Amino acid sequence: MSQQKTHAPLHLHAPTLPRWLSVYDALPLHLAFSTLLVGLWLTRFLLTGHKSFGLFLWNLFLAWIPFFFSLGMARVARPKPRISLALFLLGSLWLLFFPNAPYLITDMIHLRPRNFPFWFDTVLLFGFALHGLLLGMFSLHRVHTLIHNATSHRIGWIAVSLFLGLTSFGMYLGRVERWNSWDLLTRPLPTLRAVTEKLFFPLHHPTAWAFTSTTFLLLFLSYLFLLPIHTASHPSPPPQTPTTPPPPQT
Repeated sequence: MSQQKTHAPLHLHAPTLPRWLSVYDALPLHLAFSTLLVGLWLTRFLLTGHKSFGLFLWNLFLAWIPFFFSLGMARVARPKPRISLALFLLGSLWLLFFPNAPYLITDMIHLRPRNFPFWFDTVLLFGFALHGLLLGMFSLHRVHTLIHNATSHRIGWIAVSLFLGLTSFGMYLGRVERWNSWDLLTRPLPTLRAVTEKLFFPLHHPTAWAFTSTTFLLLFLSYLFLLPIHTASHPSPPPQTPTTPPPPQT
């Protein structure tokens, strides 16, 4: 009777980033990405003499603000995550500026043939959009982790859904209504009036809710896709296997 060979299960280890690249939510990689985009924009400017897409540099700067706020929240929450006044204030500022990061996606509306290679502009605008999305998702993951550890798994995901819903609505206000985060500080009454009108009379603003719901689904699925990538770049230490003491010698 022939014995069947048993094969040991194959354990595959996912590649991870070097430690120096993954510190502070891959801050060195984000800086390299921004440097590349600024270099591409400067190349276009030097070749054409036109400041086309110059506003993208400002929008990219705004996309960095929530990223650094999330790092500040993580520092305040050490060594034990808990709700504090400082954490609440940083979280409020993070949420206020968070829509600026994925907002760069909507800047793709400016893509059209110009007196410059169309492929270059396509790569440039896509790079800005992608980098804004990554900055936003990495900062969201940091905040999600803090809420998850301070409360519970369910509350963490409820918060993520709420943040992305508000962000999608904020992106509508920015792209279509032409409001921005600063208006809430400099022109609070007109901004709140525009927001409450769409919240209390949704049937009168179908475009606002179509834009918001579609963008929410896009951002939520993007976060779900990027979540395992982010987790793989920050691997947890392997669990300790309990060791059994040797039997007593007689």
